[in-house]
Amino acid sequence: MTIALRPYQSRAIADVRAAYRRVRRVLLVAPTGFGKTATASALIAWAVARGRRVLFLVHRREIVMDTARRLDAAGVSCGVVMAGVPRTDGDVQVASVQTVAAREDHPPADLIVWDEAHHAAAESYRDIAAQYPNAWHLGLTATPERADGVGLRDAFDELVVGATVRELQADGYLAHCDVLAPARRQNGLAMDPCDAWIAHAGGRPTVAFCRTVEESKLLAARLAMRGIEARHIDGATHSAQRDSALAAFAQGRVQVLANVFVLTEGWDAPRAKVC
Repeated sequence: MTIALRPYQSRAIADVRAAYRRVRRVLLVAPTGFGKTATASALIAWAVARGRRVLFLVHRREIVMDTARRLDAAGVSCGVVMAGVPRTDGDVQVASVQTVAAREDHPPADLIVWDEAHHAAAESYRDIAAQYPNAWHLGLTATPERADGVGLRDAFDELVVGATVRELQADGYLAHCDVLAPARRQNGLAMDPCDAWIAHAGGRPTVAFCRTVEESKLLAARLAMRGIEARHIDGATHSAQRDSALAAFAQGRVQVLANVFVLTEGWDAPRAKVC
């Protein structure tokens, strides 16, 4: 099965292919909700049809299987390189940066796709790139700079802007956001998060981003005390528990999913209405 691309995705693909006629390392910049994985899948299919092998790298082991499922849904058959998962042959392989960096036998690749490419400054990324001196590179990101504000010129040769948030909102592809906040910045909380959710969320499916594990657990517990189905996950949550919480949220059995630095990248939740 292949997906029907939106006009801006087709335009981005044409722009990336044009860039490849000039350089080998292209960074595709597009906002959350653009459909970067779907766009990349079309470019991957194009490369595979020309006899190229592709390695799709994600920055966390937790999202390897989700990325593989999304590529498969977009019509790209792929294998997975991960401990505990049987290795399968194929022109497209999905792996985490950590897994590839830790292994001596690197999967063959003519094209490397770097998901969340703003992490490309990390030493592990540089080491992997050095193993593929003749490969083509495609970076995907919504934020084309490192955490310290430095750009990605040393990792990519040309930047392609797929679309802007304003453009996608104007065309009806992204929703406009209603932001509730104090008129002026202030110290401390403007309102207790639990009270704020009950007062303003209207019971809609919500993802809560908390500063600490303790705050996240407390928010979920306090909501549960008021009869609200809420779960907490963080980086130390067991994979089975995390998968269960994500599935429960996707299926509508959980109203609020509180987390700490877990759902910031590489996760899709069409059901979510409040953040």
